[in-house]
Amino acid sequence: METASGNITSFSVEGNHELSFHDLKNEISPTDPIYSKQSYLDGFQEDTDMTLLAGKTTDTQDIDFVTDDANVTTSVNCYCKEVRTHLTMSENLQAFHLHEVEKVYDSNNVDGCYLNTEKETINIGNICIEHEEQFHSADVNEVSTGENCSNLVSLPAELLILISTYLDSKTIVKSLSCVCRYFYELFSADIYWKTRISQRWPKKYPPVDVDDFKWHQGCMEREEFCRMWSNPETQTHHIMLKEGFFAPVDVVHIMKHGKLLASGSRDRYLNLFDLDKFDPEKPDCLKDVKVHTDSKTHKGWVWSMASVDNILATGSWDTYLRLFDVDASCQEMSRFKCKSALLGLYMEPNFIAAAGYDKKLYLIDPRAPGAEMTIKRYHKQPILCVAADKNYVITGSEDKTICIYDRRTGSLQQRLEVNSFVMDLSFGHGQLWFGDKEGKIHLLDASKGLFEKIQSYDVGHAEKVTGIQHTLGGIFTCSTDGNIKILEPSLDPGVVHTLSVHTGPLCDICYKDNVLASAGSDIAIGVWIKR
Repeated sequence: METASGNITSFSVEGNHELSFHDLKNEISPTDPIYSKQSYLDGFQEDTDMTLLAGKTTDTQDIDFVTDDANVTTSVNCYCKEVRTHLTMSENLQAFHLHEVEKVYDSNNVDGCYLNTEKETINIGNICIEHEEQFHSADVNEVSTGENCSNLVSLPAELLILISTYLDSKTIVKSLSCVCRYFYELFSADIYWKTRISQRWPKKYPPVDVDDFKWHQGCMEREEFCRMWSNPETQTHHIMLKEGFFAPVDVVHIMKHGKLLASGSRDRYLNLFDLDKFDPEKPDCLKDVKVHTDSKTHKGWVWSMASVDNILATGSWDTYLRLFDVDASCQEMSRFKCKSALLGLYMEPNFIAAAGYDKKLYLIDPRAPGAEMTIKRYHKQPILCVAADKNYVITGSEDKTICIYDRRTGSLQQRLEVNSFVMDLSFGHGQLWFGDKEGKIHLLDASKGLFEKIQSYDVGHAEKVTGIQHTLGGIFTCSTDGNIKILEPSLDPGVVHTLSVHTGPLCDICYKDNVLASAGSDIAIGVWIKR
């Protein structure tokens, strides 16, 4: 007898249940030929059923998965109401064994069965999925080759796809796809993830077609987003930070993989909060969360922020751009004097773009503090926001225009006329979103570098949209009406949830690594952390 430890997964069905191979065929209807039903009917007679689940009324006899190609059989009901039937996959997921749960838990030495010491159970309808962290007294060879066991890879793709619907996409990508080449090919096909997404969220996704879209990544982020934000009261820890500043908070920024939160306010305070020190079991822990405060470095309102790794950039109404090392007690590394307040920042290694109140775009190489910065002027009114990638720098202004600067040619590529002030931009994944002074949000197709307008949306904000951020999983917006809207990342972004925790206008939001922060004029910062 061998002892093994690792991850296994159990599937169980309670009560009376009947599911045949023909039932399964009718339940799944993929569109790609690789999943066609007919290709998996070869070798089965028209009236052949596969016994998926079998039930026994005794407490002592194992229940095994059986497929009988030679004889025509029908599916067998689970008649016993009190006994659950388990399908347990072996450590390498190559074989499985069905047994009664009573025998597993009551016996200390069961050949071919797993005795779990720690498990997590998820109930979905009448199907129970258990994740067991450790198992003992398991003869893996017996489970893999016993006469009553069958190889998992011999199952029809339809059955494997049905089983996978009860697993989250991250488990499929990170674990199941790594088991063997068959699973990898099955679950790496784009059509599987397209079908999985469309069956749950029928609206067009992504809202802009892009080449080489990572469908599995999109599905993982959407499922995570849906779990977290459909019911944030139970899926997140919510805190309000009110210590360390005495005036409206204008900017919040999350960095260090969601562990550190920086804020800037109109009292000139720069604050850092270590979110790792938050403990929901200790109500008084908030006084320990703030790890740095500074009101003397900037001489004006701290209005904009960006970061790369441990380097934090701040822009202020004192016209200075400053760089700090948050790993070295937030020591100032360098500073750059501009000619006006800096209302927006974008940062990447060796490059910073700053939006000036003086209608100018400042392009800075932080490696050369003494070098002359590049200044571009394309707007007739103050620049309120800036976004960029390796090809473009995009600015939005009070002059009701969006300017597209091409970094490769060093020139203005495009000027877009819009109907209202552009308050904030979110750029990425072939999409350009912006919020305006009228409370609406707008989508442009940036996939081919043409920046064509797709559609405008009224998502329920009564006043101007001061912040917008989109990911593959969802969209976040905030407004001076005091509300945060959490939206679907689709062509028609329906509202998933509305957060109304501030008593005044909101100035900014930031979302990274499953942490959401909001900056309020009510002299408070809202924070939501995944449980």
